[in-house]
Amino acid sequence: MKLPVVLSREEVSKMIEVTTNIKHKLVLMFLYYAGLLLWICILKV
Repeated sequence: MKLPVVLSREEVSKMIEVTTNIKHKLVLMFLYYAGLLLWICILKV
């Protein structure tokens, strides 16, 4: 069983920066934000 690949903040920022399509950029930003909120909820339980 392999561990999932986790991107650093710098890698995520770079990926969002280089994305030129505004819809793709919005999806990337939303998924990153949603993942952070999910992680916060898991930590509080």
